[in-house]
Amino acid sequence: MVDLEGDFEPFASAFPNRLVPDVIEMVVREWPNCTRPTDVPLENRITNRFVGHLRRQMRNYDRPLFKFSCRPKLADPDADSELGEIDIEVTSFSNRPDAFLVLECKRLNVQTESGFASCAGEYVGSGGMGCFISGQYRSAGRIGVMLAYVMTRSVDDAIKSVDIQLEQHGATLFMRTPFKLFASTSLPNLPQVKQTSHNLGDGHFEIIHAFLRYSNTN
Repeated sequence: MVDLEGDFEPFASAFPNRLVPDVIEMVVREWPNCTRPTDVPLENRITNRFVGHLRRQMRNYDRPLFKFSCRPKLADPDADSELGEIDIEVTSFSNRPDAFLVLECKRLNVQTESGFASCAGEYVGSGGMGCFISGQYRSAGRIGVMLAYVMTRSVDDAIKSVDIQLEQHGATLFMRTPFKLFASTSLPNLPQVKQTSHNLGDGHFEIIHAFLRYSNTN
């Protein structure tokens, strides 16, 4: 965890970029300690427990650095319905309305009674990475996070499946070439953390991808 001395940026307009690696490190570190659903491990059930676990960990700090919220709704001032529902919202010391980090959660390598599905198409699609590209789930910052729950097989297998989809849809996602996942520049010691870079109309945007092996439980 970062040093809590100094400027807490209480009026920052966006979630500070320098804190994003600390969020990812905590997510990766705490994931094996989180209990798993007793029923069918659907995405929302997994996320509910994980957010609850992360919030409990924050109680161990005298001055908790992050607040994790599960599925808050994004209100639209010009419509009668919400813009959407964020899987995990992370805030820090700023109370500005757009100073939050979005974590979008998706399952990969899902085995069901009807067979195996990589779900990589959904991961890169409009309900996954596309939520950041369209602006639906973007905050005031220039970084978003994808959490991949790798349900079966290996993390490497899941990464390969996502890379195949990125090769096909990278242009739609306004990715910088080549269309593939790259090692994280901010967390090079975590091989399960990758990143992609996107050239959007209002500037550069980064997506951090954390691949979490589901069966690594206590």
